[in-house]
Amino acid sequence: YRHNGPDWGGEPLPEDGYVAPLTLYGISKFASEMVTNRYADLFGLSAVSVRLASVYGPMDRATESRNFRHVPNRVAHMALAGETIRPNSLEPVGDYATSTDVAAAILALIDAPCLNYRHYNIGSGSSQTIGEMIGWARERVPGLKVEVTSGEDANIVQDVRLKGGMWGAYDIARILRDTTWRPRPGKEAFHAYMDWIEANETS
Repeated sequence: YRHNGPDWGGEPLPEDGYVAPLTLYGISKFASEMVTNRYADLFGLSAVSVRLASVYGPMDRATESRNFRHVPNRVAHMALAGETIRPNSLEPVGDYATSTDVAAAILALIDAPCLNYRHYNIGSGSSQTIGEMIGWARERVPGLKVEVTSGEDANIVQDVRLKGGMWGAYDIARILRDTTWRPRPGKEAFHAYMDWIEANETS
């Protein structure tokens, strides 16, 4: 998706329109969708593509090929480690979905007896601010320290201007209509991830 849209502020981003990738990463994903669509048409295949919002959770980690961790990952790990979280702002947003919810959504699409579309968004269907996620973390770590700073010591830096398009909420009405899958509420999913970290990554 492109960096802005939809046309009316506050609405979630639908699957139709707003597809205008600017990076090679996004271009390669769009090209894959087009190839999938062409093969489906040529050979009478039942094929769909999924468009994922920001995915975090188990297996979300920095690697040699992906030196990046989503905001919920960083907030959860810093909170559990007793670190002071220093965001440059509490306002930046994202549609964050856990990898376990995304996996369940993909399985639901595979198992669906009938699908009415070629493209499906998968996300939480809403946007969460950094401030909200820090609040959720504080419920599990009451002594969590937070210092908003615009200086070089900020350890979570997000662009406050990016609130629409690919950065905002994704419309998930299609998958809700065509399957029984439902995303967990944001706080519930985030707390489950914190539980997973404590059970699997701490000694």
